[in-house]
Amino acid sequence: MKASAVVGAGLNLINYYLLPIKWSKPMTTGFDAESLRMNNILEFTHATTRSTIQGTLVAGFMGEDMVAGALKGGLYGSISTALTIWFLGTRYFPFKDYDPEDVDAMIEAENNFQNDHGRGGTYEIDRQMIFDSNFRVNGALPDIISASITLPGNVSMSNGGFNRLLPLTHEAHHLMQQHQSGVYGFYLFRYIPTSFVTGYDGHPDENFLTRFLSHYL
Repeated sequence: MKASAVVGAGLNLINYYLLPIKWSKPMTTGFDAESLRMNNILEFTHATTRSTIQGTLVAGFMGEDMVAGALKGGLYGSISTALTIWFLGTRYFPFKDYDPEDVDAMIEAENNFQNDHGRGGTYEIDRQMIFDSNFRVNGALPDIISASITLPGNVSMSNGGFNRLLPLTHEAHHLMQQHQSGVYGFYLFRYIPTSFVTGYDGHPDENFLTRFLSHYL
């Protein structure tokens, strides 16, 4: 277990800090059906390869059969990635073909609106914070709950949210709230306890810029 944690941390370091983004997060910038299918293939291949390497290295450190370790790691990577894609959706380039000026204007409006009316600390949403998360579409989860949802490391968009710019920055403001309170602290000590009292519509962390868009754009 200790060897697995060390190897995993090392691979994460290489993946997120040393490799170019096109290798660490392989993805097309398209968002049509064919591009989304390619993104599934790229993510599945990347994750399975990474898990195979991790399984091989862990087995080697533990003095075990490295071929068996590779097979075990590859199987885990392939199954977990397939389940992620099915449940949360296909990863896609969040800025799509939106005009960059429109994206920046909406991010600025979201920041200003949340700083005026939102709960928590300062809102400083930017493009990098959005891109660092995995925006996904066509997953089972948003169909089940009939809404987009922001989870640790992933934003699972409904079909309606996928087709409009404003939901992008709304879900990004939840990413900012995770930065403010910590990923799990936000859900366990902030969002979920408050929801028992206020419900969804009255939740102070669910402020919708769309209702006041004319005042901020």
